Amino acid sequence: LLLARGARVDVRSPNGRTPLMMAAGYGTEGAARQLLQKGADPRLKSDQGLSAADFAAKAGRDVLARQLQAASR
Repeated sequence: LLLARGARVDVRSPNGRTPLMMAAGYGTEGAARQLLQKGADPRLKSDQGLSAADFAAKAGRDVLARQLQAASR
């Protein structure tokens, strides 16, 4: 709904995390895919220097982490 209303896909939280990083960290692959389709940048890093792929890997979402790494190239 927010994306349909023009929400910015790369907006950052106070700790520098983007919606894609949060989706990756929670393992919500569908949300991550949708954010990528809407233009989310998988190369961005949080304030801790972590990418969306890093968040997915830390959460044990290896397939999603590989997909995000591939999207970062």
